Amino acid sequence: MALGGAFLIALLALGLVETLLATLGLGVPRPGFESGLKYQRVYLPTLVPDALADGTPVLATEDPRFAYQWIAPLKPAGTLRVFCFGGSATAGLGFSPNVTFPRYLDQMLRNAAPDVRVEVLNLGLVALPASGVRWLVRDVCERYEPDLLVVYAGNNEFLEPHSRAYFQATASLIERGKQRLSETHLWRLVRGTGHDERPTITTREVAANDRRIEHREMLKAVHLSADDERGVLDAYEIYVTEIANTANAAGVPLMLCTVASNVEWWAMEDPGLEWIDTECGGDQEAALVLAKERVAALSVAGASPADLPSPLAEAHLWAYRLAQLLEQNGQTQAATEAFERALELDPHRRRATVAHAERVRRVAQATGCALYDARADLKAQATNGRVGFDAFYDYVHFAPLGAQRVAAGILARGTELGLFEALNPALGREVRDFDAAKWIAAENARIQRVVAAGEDELGIGHWMGVGLDAERLGARDLWKYDRAQDDLDRAVETSTEIDRARALAHRGNARFFQVGGREKAAADYRAALELQNLPEVRANLDILLTTHRP
Repeated sequence: MALGGAFLIALLALGLVETLLATLGLGVPRPGFESGLKYQRVYLPTLVPDALADGTPVLATEDPRFAYQWIAPLKPAGTLRVFCFGGSATAGLGFSPNVTFPRYLDQMLRNAAPDVRVEVLNLGLVALPASGVRWLVRDVCERYEPDLLVVYAGNNEFLEPHSRAYFQATASLIERGKQRLSETHLWRLVRGTGHDERPTITTREVAANDRRIEHREMLKAVHLSADDERGVLDAYEIYVTEIANTANAAGVPLMLCTVASNVEWWAMEDPGLEWIDTECGGDQEAALVLAKERVAALSVAGASPADLPSPLAEAHLWAYRLAQLLEQNGQTQAATEAFERALELDPHRRRATVAHAERVRRVAQATGCALYDARADLKAQATNGRVGFDAFYDYVHFAPLGAQRVAAGILARGTELGLFEALNPALGREVRDFDAAKWIAAENARIQRVVAAGEDELGIGHWMGVGLDAERLGARDLWKYDRAQDDLDRAVETSTEIDRARALAHRGNARFFQVGGREKAAADYRAALELQNLPEVRANLDILLTTHRP
């Protein structure tokens, strides 16, 4: 009894201390450090003082998860400075920074108006949700004189809720107690709140040390209720609204984007149709009837997927099987609708859904911010009205064509709204006359030449990140860029002189884009030139030692 009383008194004392610390604003997480997932943390300021190889002072990215990018400490007159934000779809996971919609937007603007100084910075981070984007937007508005902000975020909103639910379902009582203690104001005050911590983890290290438990396994222990899911979407809307309000308060135009997803995605490999033989004796018509019955039985009209009476994974599987059968039977429109239904039922929640898009549209309307409906635009351009593997190489990460279309869509929407003309009249007029479709056709003709050659181009401005194996362009592996670099490391050690020269050149290109990679990139380029006189590599080295911009 005495022990229980003492424990109760200790809890009450802790509660009082927590209330006091919260009131005084002590022991609170550093802005951007609210997430319990370390790879979702944001480090501010976004840009820090640095110098190019020729000594020119700049403000540059410090977080190694970003590509190396810089701006002048004092913004030159007439400069158009655009910042793009989001998660891995914005960052361009799977390819080099050249194959991203911010980079394609930069190239289109430069081609449209070659006499205008254009800076498009990509501040996309792998796994970043809208809650993290808001801090980057605030920092950029306060420090870096942006002319336009573009936000494409929404695929990562369920990452932390799923992680927390899995922890609660599998952790011991002691582990849960330690976790609760680490989240108190008192603990953070004693241990520090991360104000002196600087970024160290790289995307490549995340790929190599993937402690994100396989999501299919995680979801066996996790179930979010309909209220839980609505809560996540409500929080998403709140964060997007905060982003919009920050931009409006700073007087900076903001373009909010709905987030598109690959509705044809199932996994690294699509599920086979063997079940038709095992469950229906190979009878296609019987299989179609069974699939429709199962989808109907596992669905409740008007219900959230989380309200379904059966495990969501089963409903997802049968909706996808139905889509496959309808496609095989030539019922294209019905198949498209079934694929879209399957996406909405996907328990992984790693793809933005219709509900995400509705929230973004609502925020844009309420705050007066510009809206680019990427979801609707890609659907309108897709074969059979189905956003699939033409736009994405996996579930949410863009194939080159998808990134190009989004960049062109942002350009067209900005032109339609008069954003570019308001920022720079000369730029606005030239952008209005720019033929984005022609530019995309030429770019994809170049990419087809890369595929035919079997190897990436060496010139840094066009380097896609697939290195010595162009087949990686279509691979579904979201870590293929990192695996390509592993292959280059091996090729540098084992290849003949000529092949080694090209492997060194490709590896130098990867290092060109890395924060802190300048010296290693220069060493690779020089080593390649000692083995073979490659004009593209000499040009890359010149760029590295001067502008350090592709």
